Amino acid sequence: MSDRVYSVGELTLAIKQMVDGESAFQHVYVRGELSNYKIYPSGHHYFTLKDEESSVRAVMFRNNAERMRIRPENGMSAIVRGSVKCYERDGTYQIYVSEITADGEGAQAAEFEKLKEKLREGEVTINEIETDIRNGITGMNVGPHLLDHSYYEAP
Repeated sequence: MSDRVYSVGELTLAIKQMVDGESAFQHVYVRGELSNYKIYPSGHHYFTLKDEESSVRAVMFRNNAERMRIRPENGMSAIVRGSVKCYERDGTYQIYVSEITADGEGAQAAEFEKLKEKLREGEVTINEIETDIRNGITGMNVGPHLLDHSYYEAP
């Protein structure tokens, strides 16, 4: 056992150097549910990624957020790509996210059904949907049938 007494700052710095220097944490993919999702005026996105066992804080800076093809929301199952780093000020680790994707085909189907329901309820218009699809911000892997207005008609 070492007799050295660390200050909080020294201990945190040592942990930061270990975590930040570990190559396995530089490019990670992590699956979880988005919660506490908040977009700040700076354009940075802050959220928690959680599963049944644990949670981790995450941040996506504006330059990456501007390239997102989906609209993240609380409760969404997602896979994030990024790097794990120690946030020295708070002595915590977090994921610096470069990309968020919906988790699996089930998520795409659910998103599509939600979009159709919004259309039926009058919350969005065909033109808004077409604009989102053309701008690539729906996050769905879409085909030309989505631009066919008859496809959205209620049964």
